[in-house]
Amino acid sequence: MYNTQLDTFICVAEEGSFSKAAAKLFISTQAVVKQINALESTTGLTLLTRTHRGVTLTDAGRSFFWDAKDLIQSSKEMVTRARRAETQKQVVRLGVSIITSAEIFNQLIPQIQKKCPEMQFKMVVFGNSEDNTYSTRNNLGKDIDVVLLMCDNLPHKNYQALPLYYEPIGCAVSIQHPLAARERLKVEDLYNHNFYLLKRGINAYLDQLRDYLEKKHPQIRIVDLENFSLQSFNRCESSRNMMFGIEKWNGKHPLVRIIPVDWDFKIPLGLLYPKEPSDIVRKFIETAAHEFRTQTPPKKR
Repeated sequence: MYNTQLDTFICVAEEGSFSKAAAKLFISTQAVVKQINALESTTGLTLLTRTHRGVTLTDAGRSFFWDAKDLIQSSKEMVTRARRAETQKQVVRLGVSIITSAEIFNQLIPQIQKKCPEMQFKMVVFGNSEDNTYSTRNNLGKDIDVVLLMCDNLPHKNYQALPLYYEPIGCAVSIQHPLAARERLKVEDLYNHNFYLLKRGINAYLDQLRDYLEKKHPQIRIVDLENFSLQSFNRCESSRNMMFGIEKWNGKHPLVRIIPVDWDFKIPLGLLYPKEPSDIVRKFIETAAHEFRTQTPPKKR
């Protein structure tokens, strides 16, 4: 497989800007710059000319750009062929992490295997860094076929989503926060606090919460998160700021507690899978959708 820094390099070259590429890739500008610097260091080449107006390709960069595109296309074709071979084995690779537990998979797999005994499963652990979470979501079908994450009903470029059930959105705080002992919060308890929320455009349900807070409760200072990962919990805890959260995340970080809030906002958790799934993955999703409709969602802890 190719170094995924090539994708970042191509995006920067096409956009002519680190910040524009970062917005398109849904990662921070700092992460983009770090990847490009690492790529130039590894190759020993200066690929980009940096100015206050943006970036342009050097002569070496232009040559590298077209070869990188050819390499990526060849890699994608290689993956497609391998995916066909994997499909013949009837294996579905399920992604799990510290935040995205295997609880739903544990509930669904026995029921699915009764109807599809030929289907086999492989659990694949992925990291919860910002880059890993983004890469997993947007590269489904390569190393992981299905993962359980927050989702919405909007169309996405690189993946599809099957919402399973809705979780109330609460407020995450450090266990050292003055409000950490509360069993429930009023919206007014968040006044004059910083509240971390995914930046607009990533999730429609969180955008609805943002609209409500901006219009009805401007006393709450919303701070954008570029992406959501385990680092988000660390940032919430170390800064003593607040962050959106769901009750199922309680216990995922020992120093952060999720508290219900008196507002009526929920977010769906669901199965994310490739835009063009293999036959076996499509069969898994269809069976999961049917089975989940006939079962009671798992009880909250």
